[in-house]
Amino acid sequence: MVIPQFNPAALRRLREEKNLSVRELSAHLLVYAKEKISGQTIHSHESGISLPNADKLSLYSKFFGKPMEFFFSESPK
Repeated sequence: MVIPQFNPAALRRLREEKNLSVRELSAHLLVYAKEKISGQTIHSHESGISLPNADKLSLYSKFFGKPMEFFFSESPK
């Protein structure tokens, strides 16, 4: 059985499609969900340095309107 792994490029691609900097995404998430995710944390997720926990992954999923599985695909569509 293959265990899916988080694809950091998916998060970066969605952010760039919305023409947002890491700092701007952080600010939007604070307004959207009243949850602070620092720009440094977002950068770490996009770079694969750290993995988002389930809560942060759910927030990314809702904010970008994508299913959570999107962040685990080889080449996100």
